[in-house]
Amino acid sequence: GSLPEFAEKFCLNNSTKKYDLKSAIKAENKNLLYAADIIYRMLAIQGVPEAEYYVARKLEWLWHGRKIDGWNVKKFKNRTFIDWYRTAAIKGYAHAARRLSTCYLIGVGVNKNRSLAMKWAVYALMLNDKHANIAIGAIYWDEKKWSFAACAYRNAYKKTKEANIQFLYGIAFIKSSGINARTLNAIRRFLFLHLAEQFNKGDILVTSMTNPNYI
Repeated sequence: GSLPEFAEKFCLNNSTKKYDLKSAIKAENKNLLYAADIIYRMLAIQGVPEAEYYVARKLEWLWHGRKIDGWNVKKFKNRTFIDWYRTAAIKGYAHAARRLSTCYLIGVGVNKNRSLAMKWAVYALMLNDKHANIAIGAIYWDEKKWSFAACAYRNAYKKTKEANIQFLYGIAFIKSSGINARTLNAIRRFLFLHLAEQFNKGDILVTSMTNPNYI
């Protein structure tokens, strides 16, 4: 693999040679992935939002129980993944704001809080994140405000053209119409068959959509 472009350029352009790529690789004596970890951690300490987001994702994976080589603790510099997401989001990194929204919506690393989930989702939208409306739709879905969820997913689909978002828009729109459960289930199966080929087979949404409890 190769280092993310921004990190590689930072190493090459930094006049102090503080983040020299060859030194990082030599120090780790493993591979470029470990080198990337070293560089990202260094950049995160220096306040680079992309690196702060990277560190947050690693720490979140640890929180979920994943084992990651070189990452043995669930905190970095005594800060949790929520802290790192928040820092990156405040600096205008949209992915971090959207991820914070999801964490607050489902209670990952924090207590569930729809108000804060909406705050960060709207902030991601203000930062022109094309997937921000998905987070907003998820919040309305969780509140069973189907018409609002449908509107948010429709806006998300217009920007992304992703099949899974089209499916969510369709289901939210149908649920907002008050159709009975039997008809809704039949439509769900039709939509699934219609859109399934457009999905990555490993997508969690595909798995969940086969569950009658999904909607």
